[in-house]
Amino acid sequence: MQAVTRPQGVLVSHAMTEGVVVVHPDSTLWDAVRVLRQAEISGVPVVDRANVLVGVLSEKDIARTMGEVTGQGNVSRLLDVLVAGRSSGGSLGDLAAETLQHTTVAEVMSRDPVVTSPETPLDMAARIMLERGINRLPVLAGGKLVGILTRHDVLAAFV
Repeated sequence: MQAVTRPQGVLVSHAMTEGVVVVHPDSTLWDAVRVLRQAEISGVPVVDRANVLVGVLSEKDIARTMGEVTGQGNVSRLLDVLVAGRSSGGSLGDLAAETLQHTTVAEVMSRDPVVTSPETPLDMAARIMLERGINRLPVLAGGKLVGILTRHDVLAAFV
């Protein structure tokens, strides 16, 4: 059996994903869901037009909002159907589609996200993610978004 060891001297900059997919606060949830589905990701940083981070939008944020509107606890399948255009989903689908089209990212996103820098030791960033139950950490340098560190990125650094 091979023991798993923590990567010594590995920084967030070594593991993070660059070229981050983002959305803007004035985007609709409809547009944001399309971005998430097309990129096959579950969350995305929200930046203003100057690339300054203003929040994070996750499927959980969208599901919470959709659950409040539709009364459904699990809306992931409904979002897939609506975005793919396969079916309107009836009156529930109409309500969901209307909500997605008329709600902005700014209304739903998590504000004041926990962030990290490229120089942060990877094990410290991983500990923050674990302790706070966070799936992704935006990476900022000079106040600008330069990358994102996901659970997948952390695991990949160990492989």
